[in-house]
Amino acid sequence: MNCKQKENEDVGLYRRRFEENARSLQNLMRDKWLNEFMRKTKGYEEIEESGLEISDRDNYVNRGFEIFMASEFIYNCDRKRYQSRIDHMNANYSLTHLPYGQRNQYPMTVENASTLLNRHRADNRGTRNNGSNKSKTQASNNETEAEGTNLAQTGGNNNGPRCFVC
Repeated sequence: MNCKQKENEDVGLYRRRFEENARSLQNLMRDKWLNEFMRKTKGYEEIEESGLEISDRDNYVNRGFEIFMASEFIYNCDRKRYQSRIDHMNANYSLTHLPYGQRNQYPMTVENASTLLNRHRADNRGTRNNGSNKSKTQASNNETEAEGTNLAQTGGNNNGPRCFVC
């Protein structure tokens, strides 16, 4: 499924678009196409090893499409804003000394994935100025202040004090 979050798209709008595409995919593929795959996952093995009821294993298998869509939702999000959260989940998953249930912090539903992205503070990767641009901006601001220009006339730059007009 190719439904990526646009650069400045709100998580809610991305989720609506994503869920429309997911419904289309589900209608094309039907419900049971992931069942055999789900029976071979580490999560299924964990349920089997813990001795839980067969109904719990069946429930896990039947939730396969939902789990798959949650993974796709995270995978296709705007990496410039959410890469640090994805890196954190990947790092936790690689801690093989922990039981699977503790190290798997990936969301299991699209709703949980959406909440995860909404609560994350954006990384803003790729939008930061490099050091040379910043120093030039600071130098020009210092020259403006040295000339005695009123803050209201400068447009209220963000590097220094701002007047109430701006």
